[in-house]
Amino acid sequence: MSEFLVNLLGERLVNSEKAEVDVQALGGKLSLVGLYFGCSQNAPCKQFNASLCEFYGKFKKSSEHKDKLEIVFISSDQDQKHWQDFLQEMQWPALPFKDRHKKMRLWNKYKVTSVPSLVFVDAATGKVVCRNGLLVVRDDPKGLEFPWGAKPFAEVVAGPLLRNTRQTADSGSLEGHYVGVYFSAHWVMSQSCIMSPLSGATPGGGTAVHHAKAPRPTAAGSLDCSQPIASRARTRQTTLMGSHSVLSESSLATEGEAISQDAPGLPGRAAFPGPAQGSRGRTVVTVPGAMLKNVRRYREDFDGYLRLVAHEPVGSFNPWAIADSLAEQLLEEALAGVAAEFQDACEDYAEAVFTSEFLQPVQSPPAPVPPPPAPPLGLA
Repeated sequence: MSEFLVNLLGERLVNSEKAEVDVQALGGKLSLVGLYFGCSQNAPCKQFNASLCEFYGKFKKSSEHKDKLEIVFISSDQDQKHWQDFLQEMQWPALPFKDRHKKMRLWNKYKVTSVPSLVFVDAATGKVVCRNGLLVVRDDPKGLEFPWGAKPFAEVVAGPLLRNTRQTADSGSLEGHYVGVYFSAHWVMSQSCIMSPLSGATPGGGTAVHHAKAPRPTAAGSLDCSQPIASRARTRQTTLMGSHSVLSESSLATEGEAISQDAPGLPGRAAFPGPAQGSRGRTVVTVPGAMLKNVRRYREDFDGYLRLVAHEPVGSFNPWAIADSLAEQLLEEALAGVAAEFQDACEDYAEAVFTSEFLQPVQSPPAPVPPPPAPPLGLA
């Protein structure tokens, strides 16, 4: 393991006291390394750094896995003084400031596109265990779910599911199958383009999904979690199918609403509005409270991922400023070329008009006629 870390991080790191840290001495029990990509001049990095310091301190103090985790700071700072000042706030080591080649190699290896980013990798193989380290710090501040790897689908979506025939199916029965999780809403225009191939059972034993804008037949293999209740105010149409969830913003009730809207015959299940049936009837989608919580968390994780992949300035490197500058330069060159051609055309046209209107061809005056010769003197 130590040989791999040396190849990944180098032989020496530095800490906040400017002392060198031997990578091989990080500990034989180390199983997870958090690669923290950041920049001292980035406001989100400064905000996240405070949360990470609190998380790291609690984990090293009280977690039973405290010897299995270490964080390494990988900076994109261009100024060493700024980097050193930022490092003073950290309790973990960092790559040396001058080791720019290794920093770029790590950025490319783990496909980091924005800062701050925290990627947890296996200390023995370098394989990514969890890419959303920012969400780990936010959602698991005590580190109880260490090492934050991927969970089985049956554990995330636990509990019974309802088929369109009103028969229940345990989510554990999907083990060994390919499961498609389809997120959509009735107001998404593109959803109708992909519904046709998803309306039937999938080859190879996969679970089919179906999203209905209006009442229509569903495939026998689809899972429909819905139950009719009394009439309610009209809201967005939503349906839950298969071992997955299809949710809109208005379909997620609060915890209090979910508990108070239990469907008849399904005690202890969270309920929220589903697709309308007719002008007065309503349908409520019912799922276990734990499943609803997991669905909400997955949506928050996805929102967090969208924020992570957004292009933001990194240190003194601002891709948007470069793009704007290049666009202005190209536009100026193009306009200069068009203006020159237009000026030439105007000059040619003006010359032609001036010639045709004001200049007349020069005509030579007629040659004078010589007088007839005078008769000789003495002749009458």
